[in-house]
Amino acid sequence: MKRVFAITVAMLLLLGAATAFAEKPLFCQFQGSYMGYSGGTHWMSTANGANSMNGTYILYIPGWNWSNFYVCGDALGATAIGSWRRTDFNTFDVTLIAYAVDSSGDTLCIAKLDTPDTLTEGCNVLEVGAGTFSIFSSTQNPFVDVPYYGTATTSAHIGFRMVLD
Repeated sequence: MKRVFAITVAMLLLLGAATAFAEKPLFCQFQGSYMGYSGGTHWMSTANGANSMNGTYILYIPGWNWSNFYVCGDALGATAIGSWRRTDFNTFDVTLIAYAVDSSGDTLCIAKLDTPDTLTEGCNVLEVGAGTFSIFSSTQNPFVDVPYYGTATTSAHIGFRMVLD
């Protein structure tokens, strides 16, 4: 009887450990959509990927004002497209490119943003860390050329994973 009791207790402990392990993911899934704000700037983003190690990333900032960068004219709004890659359990590097265009659709300038991102609070809060932001003329290559406007450090901000109601 003691042996049956010991085996039963061991099975229950293993079942409890397996359940606890199943409730906590091995790593945060970056794929998903987020919404956030920082200093009055509202944004939405979507991370896609066929696996948990890397993928594509889209950032939409509807109220972005390019006039702070005189080479960019008075364009408004930005959609940046790029890539992400996992760096650890809940951290990711992101690189994004955006074009400022005029009313005719002609490119005025190119922006490049590199940030470290971290998922916290059960993998549902996206903390976008301070990164680098560079402006290039419309004829430059943002991956090899020296920025036209220079590189600035961006401020950190947060976003929230969009979940089904």
